[in-house]
Amino acid sequence: MIAPNNQSALSIGKSVAAYTLLPDFWSRLVGFMPRFGLIAYLMATIFESLHLLPKGHAFTQASQMEKFRVRDVLATAANNLHGGFKNSDQYIVFGMFLLGTVLLALQFIFLFAMIVTRTADAAIPFVGFFVTVNPETDVAHLMLDKVFGIPQFFNSCFDPTVNTAAVCAGYNATATFPDPLQTAMQALFKFYTFGILTVAAFVVFYFIVAMILETTNTGVPFGKRFQSIFTPIRLVLAVLLLLPLAYGYNTGQYIVLLAAKYGSAFATNAWLLYNSNTGDNPMGMTSKELMGVPKVGEIDSVLNFIYLAQTCRASYEFGVKDTSATAANTGVDIKPYLVRPGSSTVASTSSELSAGVTYDVAKSFYGQGDVQIVFGEKNDSYTNYAGLVKPYCGVILMPALSRDIPGIKDIYNVYFKNVLDIWFNTSIVNYGKRMACVLKFSAQTDKCPSPPLAVANWGADPDAVAGQEFYISTRQTVQSNFKSQLETQIDTMRGTTNSALSMDVKTLLTGWGGAALWFNKVMSFNGAMVDSLFSLPTPTRYPLIMEHVAKKKRELTPNVSQEDPYSMNLSTGKAPLSMDKYMGDGVLGGSQAMNVDIAALLNTTYKQIQDTQGTTDPKTANTDSPVKNFVTLLFGKTGIFDFRANSEVFPLAKLAMFGRELIDRTVIMIASRTVMAAAGGVLGAEMGPLGQVSKAFGPALGTFATMGFSIGILLYYVVPLMPFIYFFFAVGRWVKSIFEAMVAVPLWALAHLRLGGEGIPGPAAGAGYFLILEIFLRPILTLFGLLASIATFMALTAGLDTVFNIAVLNTGGYDMTTLSGGGADSFMASARDGIDALFYTVIYAILIYMIATSSFKLIDLIPNAMMRWAGTNTASFNDQTDAMAQVNYQLVYKADAMAREIDNINKGITDSTDNFNDIKTARDMMNGPKK
Repeated sequence: MIAPNNQSALSIGKSVAAYTLLPDFWSRLVGFMPRFGLIAYLMATIFESLHLLPKGHAFTQASQMEKFRVRDVLATAANNLHGGFKNSDQYIVFGMFLLGTVLLALQFIFLFAMIVTRTADAAIPFVGFFVTVNPETDVAHLMLDKVFGIPQFFNSCFDPTVNTAAVCAGYNATATFPDPLQTAMQALFKFYTFGILTVAAFVVFYFIVAMILETTNTGVPFGKRFQSIFTPIRLVLAVLLLLPLAYGYNTGQYIVLLAAKYGSAFATNAWLLYNSNTGDNPMGMTSKELMGVPKVGEIDSVLNFIYLAQTCRASYEFGVKDTSATAANTGVDIKPYLVRPGSSTVASTSSELSAGVTYDVAKSFYGQGDVQIVFGEKNDSYTNYAGLVKPYCGVILMPALSRDIPGIKDIYNVYFKNVLDIWFNTSIVNYGKRMACVLKFSAQTDKCPSPPLAVANWGADPDAVAGQEFYISTRQTVQSNFKSQLETQIDTMRGTTNSALSMDVKTLLTGWGGAALWFNKVMSFNGAMVDSLFSLPTPTRYPLIMEHVAKKKRELTPNVSQEDPYSMNLSTGKAPLSMDKYMGDGVLGGSQAMNVDIAALLNTTYKQIQDTQGTTDPKTANTDSPVKNFVTLLFGKTGIFDFRANSEVFPLAKLAMFGRELIDRTVIMIASRTVMAAAGGVLGAEMGPLGQVSKAFGPALGTFATMGFSIGILLYYVVPLMPFIYFFFAVGRWVKSIFEAMVAVPLWALAHLRLGGEGIPGPAAGAGYFLILEIFLRPILTLFGLLASIATFMALTAGLDTVFNIAVLNTGGYDMTTLSGGGADSFMASARDGIDALFYTVIYAILIYMIATSSFKLIDLIPNAMMRWAGTNTASFNDQTDAMAQVNYQLVYKADAMAREIDNINKGITDSTDNFNDIKTARDMMNGPKK
């Protein structure tokens, strides 16, 4: 048995956890369901005057409005029907209300049936408080026109009379307005109004009879309850509110629509005024504050490829005499080219690259698509190759992601320039020549440069291949130049106003309803920057002769793994065979003997580049720990380890960049899991322990990558989209509340039909006036909620960034800025460091998520709670809607499920390859010993 105090504490704990952890999206969706608390309340007040409900009944108390339903009121009133003919007035009024309720239910049924069955079809000046300057594209006006369909009332682009304006390009108006659905709905509203008007007539007739009888009984004119001033006004006002006007709506309903229209204009003008004071964007921030500071990647892969390509170039220059292409005594002339494939209507073409060509020129050549650099020879006889360029020495690709976003293309300019700089670098050109000379063509002393080279020392004997010193020195020089240029470009971007992050006129034209749209631009831009930094130039084809060797090996032994795919020895599972006889293929050019020599030369160069530690960036400390190395690979170049350096950056920008880096990196990790799982199974029997290690590491890789992928989805998609999601639902609920008010207005008019009570509204109708005021004020209050949520989120995130590393150090002694912990430099200690990095990152993501959900709920809380300051406890139509819990939960859950499903597929690959090995082993045993 739990003590009452413990139960209370547990309840409070659950409430706090639910508030901070659940974004409450689901309840916002539930909030779209119609609520008829006000209708039930107004109905109860009328039944009270007819003595169908006792005086002071709970149903007639405004504070209990949302706690009972229309059905409850009708059931209680039905139980009090008695007296037969002498109480015929009670029977008549109750019957009319019952009929009205049935008609209201039928109205929604008919509307639903029609929806299901019908055929699918810069700065702005401030001019006033209640006039929308550009209603054509105002989101609120568009939604209201789409719902109520009143021509030339909201004047949005959905109105055919307005749709011809230039600003309406892209908006499709129906041929008839109102459209058939809206026309039918207006007919139902008209029918509903006449029904309630009939009820009002009976109520007025009842009051007349009651006043006559009370006058006769008491001798007081019109009875003691009659208010000489307010009662006649109420009677007239009730009739006026029910007076049918154009398009099926009555006077009271038009009052509601005008309140919505003027309230929307009030909020839109406030939003425009706010933006005119913040400057370039709603946050009043500079580009430096809106762009995260990313890590610069390594260009090792490009450098290593060009090592090989330059060696290939020198080899063909020195040794190959391709008589079909060039003069008999001339080697093949390898140069970099842009090559655009042809089509049935356009011939292919090519253009030679020189050191001064820019990325813009290359991009224009490819029609703004991906840029591809082909290292080969151009000759009119190469008609089988695009642009007459034969790709002797390989191809490198520069995928241009998000290239249309201002500023992003400048990053690709740096990539393109560095590829050409490396290709034309004197040291690397001489490296290729020297490697060709050392490995094969030493006799051509007139072409072979003597070490040391012009820029970097050779690092080995003159007659030997390049040593560690050369590779390390060249890599450091090239990486330093690349990093310097890229950081300079990023600094330039962050120091320059960027139109991709500015508040544009198109977004402003959406009015207050589009206030949260700008925040999506921050997410998109920072994600695009991460993609561009992640999309380094990638070699897509090695030298032609190496590709030929690998292809022949796959054709000859498709089921046998080749540990050395470019060597001249073919693994068959038995004695290795020579590939020499396959090197006379005409596609290669040159003689068979020369092709054999060049293939062997390039394979030796390739293996040295792959096996030399000097060609890659040194690994972090504790390289004996696979756990730490794995976590460093997954998280080491993301913003979490540098969040202090990003303290001045807008939190949503920082989180978007961090999350996008995690997504990009873990997608590669999950893909690697597939390859490693297959390798561990298929190669396990032949690779021995290595295959088993690969097989065992694959599942762990998938598990960690799945976690990183889920965190990335949370930080890149979910949290940065929260302002938009919450605000979008807030706008939608405001429109829904207007529709509910349109249904409730006739009953609100009936609530004026009271003989007693002070004031024009009387004791029952006052709540309706406050609800109309709430419809008017909710748009601008929602804006205040948006700004308050952003300000709160920024403050809490800045505080977390300040104290998080200190808290982690105090708790576990782990430094998130250096990816290291205290203690002995042992395997277990470094393994713990890796786990610390992983799980402290998870904790950081959870804290950010909790801060975001708690902060952005202010978009709802402020407008929902603000009306109490007006001295009323009347609940609005939206006050009882809790938040959208399940949308956010489902986003993260589905992301995790997707990643796990991929991992399950990978596991299936492993199981299949295990089965393959089992079958192979069984067959070998059945065939007996090998001879």
